[in-house]
Amino acid sequence: MPPRECCLKDTLVSTMWEVPEGAGAVRRYDISHEERCYTVKTYESGAQGSDPVEILRFYVRLLDKADRILDPETFEGKECVGFEISARTYGSNPKEWIDRIWLGKENGLPVRIEQHGRPVTDHPEMTSTLVQDHFQYCVEMPAEEFEPQIPEGFVNAHPDTIRKAREREEKGEMAFADVPAGLKDDLFAAFRQRRTVSYTEGGRRFYVSRSAWRTDRLEDDRVLTTEWRVIQKDDDAPTSLDFNDKSFRVVQTIVDYDARTYRQIEHRESGWRSHPLDNLAFILGLIDQADRLYESAQIDGVECFGFDVSAKKYGTNPDGAFHRVWLDAATSLPLRMETHWPTGDGAGVSVITKGQFDWDPVLPEDFFTPVIPPDFAPVEK
Repeated sequence: MPPRECCLKDTLVSTMWEVPEGAGAVRRYDISHEERCYTVKTYESGAQGSDPVEILRFYVRLLDKADRILDPETFEGKECVGFEISARTYGSNPKEWIDRIWLGKENGLPVRIEQHGRPVTDHPEMTSTLVQDHFQYCVEMPAEEFEPQIPEGFVNAHPDTIRKAREREEKGEMAFADVPAGLKDDLFAAFRQRRTVSYTEGGRRFYVSRSAWRTDRLEDDRVLTTEWRVIQKDDDAPTSLDFNDKSFRVVQTIVDYDARTYRQIEHRESGWRSHPLDNLAFILGLIDQADRLYESAQIDGVECFGFDVSAKKYGTNPDGAFHRVWLDAATSLPLRMETHWPTGDGAGVSVITKGQFDWDPVLPEDFFTPVIPPDFAPVEK
């Protein structure tokens, strides 16, 4: 079959060929242009690999099992009809997995396939949306496109092996604590049961739900500003700042009580910022890479356990940067989260602390609805 290419913006990241070898076996060639390496592996019948055309047929056949029909949309200049279906319908998938399939009105062929709620690689506590689009049908292709081509100078190794070797060279050897099996799963089982949370960070009080969050900037007990961010969209499907949801947007409202002004900004681009619950989940999810575990401690009079994890274990962060997390021993929920970061001038370390966590606090029904005093003046963007 023709190669499948993965691109990041306009940069070719990887290419994959799958070549049938008889009796249902498939020989797969994976080329990583990013790491200049390749792997070749044969999978027995049914073990790996699927005909991309058959996958498209599979999605079209789901139409008569759809959970709901979507309003018509236009993609790539083509008028489309669409439907939504839970991935549980065709397998033992989590209930959060939702698919949306868009078919061209003119020919009934797939124009766009969206897979919502899928876990992020290495961070299953987070979700993403996979979108397949820009399909081209009945395209004539030269025969050599179907022949695997390994670029000259590429080494026979998995990209992860190359990355890990480079990280060891750049970052040096890193410590890893003996984290009990299943501990991370236990933490997230407790975390996901909570619908709301409030906490303090740097003179601000955060109140967070999955569909909205609010920040009060404080001076002693006086509120200087209040900022609301409210998710709005045209359906009731689960979301995690998923800007591929229909008409997805985040409406930001900022009220300045001293200046007697307010601002409202609508965000429609996915590069804006992440959800506070996702930020908490990211740090919590680093426990399986912890440098050190603290089995027992008293924090603010509460029996706790905790861990340290170097920030060098993700991204290109500096030496000495690390996170320290304390969790309530009774609930397995975060009690305090510290980020220790070297200052730019090398004079010391700044510490950002999230604390005074209150899980599932009792809040008024309209707590996340922006309130603008009637005599406050608007401020332009």
